[in-house]
Amino acid sequence: YSFCTLLMPSLRWLIILIMLCTVVMMVKFHSMMEPATVNNNISDGELIPVHTTEKTKQSTRLIQLPYPDEDNIPPPPCGVSDISTGELGQFRFWGKDMNESWSCPTAGMNNQMQMLLYYHNCQKRRGEPVLKWKDISCSPTGGVHKNGGSYAVGSSSYKYTWFRWSSMFNVSNGGICFSDNYTWSMHPWIRDCKLTDNSYKKFYGTEAYWQHRPLFDFRQSYYREVENFLHKTGIKNEQFLAVHLRKGDYSKFCGEITKNYKKLRLSHWHWARKKGTRDLYNKHMDTCSPSHNKVISGINKLIALHNLKHVVMATTHPEYRPGDADFEKAINATVHAFDPSQYEMSKASFTAIDSILLARASHKLLNRYSTLSLTAVDLSVINNWFSNETMWFW
Repeated sequence: YSFCTLLMPSLRWLIILIMLCTVVMMVKFHSMMEPATVNNNISDGELIPVHTTEKTKQSTRLIQLPYPDEDNIPPPPCGVSDISTGELGQFRFWGKDMNESWSCPTAGMNNQMQMLLYYHNCQKRRGEPVLKWKDISCSPTGGVHKNGGSYAVGSSSYKYTWFRWSSMFNVSNGGICFSDNYTWSMHPWIRDCKLTDNSYKKFYGTEAYWQHRPLFDFRQSYYREVENFLHKTGIKNEQFLAVHLRKGDYSKFCGEITKNYKKLRLSHWHWARKKGTRDLYNKHMDTCSPSHNKVISGINKLIALHNLKHVVMATTHPEYRPGDADFEKAINATVHAFDPSQYEMSKASFTAIDSILLARASHKLLNRYSTLSLTAVDLSVINNWFSNETMWFW
């Protein structure tokens, strides 16, 4: 009896302990069944994008670009009601009823941007009050890499993207009005501007050109995501090399232009050379579409010359992006590239990001024949990132 009397208090405490443990386990199990919360605060030096959208078919959260809440209200005389923000759906383009499944019948986005700059300058010289331009446009986004492809604009040799200019540019800085309801022939006086290769070359790089160029800058959300990318990759404020590489359709293009150099718009290259930039190669095919060995040796040459640890590739070719073990092994630095799969955006937005990355890089290897590289040169100038000592061309 005396033994049992001594044991009873211990049994009571044991029962109480078991009950407490049971309650704790039930609470933990319940918390595991609750949906996970996402901490969108910036802490411990980590940049976490806060502009996200939930995808019902995916467990990940994709970042919307441009940010849906970014202030982009056009000033007078552009009407806010003219800008459309909904799905493209059916629309009129080049006098036809189209939708996003159509092939793009016009030149790429960067070529069109240069045309806009030229016409905007013409508008100002003529004293016209405003330049109205169709908001909806399109752009080829890379060759399909078929053997023997025609690579003609509008053909099946290219992939295409449709977009709105107002979703790309910071239209709140004025200078141009975009609307789905406009057409490219809104202004009869445009015919008098006479845009030709020669007139454009005379315009590029002039004082008037640099006065107009900041009006056609990309939205700030693109710039922020470039900085986030540099932070997440560990580059942060270190110097790095950004490389613009064109292959695929360029192999055919480069062979053709040896016969007809009038097709070229080398304005940015000519302007940059006068500022003291340097060329990596001299032979035509090495400068236009370098071989695989020339790509590797050229990049490694600049890595060694400038003592760099990081390379960012601006290219659509997977064999020159992170994930290709042979390429990563051959390059004497860590290889990076912007990953669009983490974003909800158009291919045109991807082009904008690559353009900013190329401009933002401390060291650049650009293509003298490409208007995407031209845009990178422009952005480096208007953002005070230009340096003739660290800008190179294929």
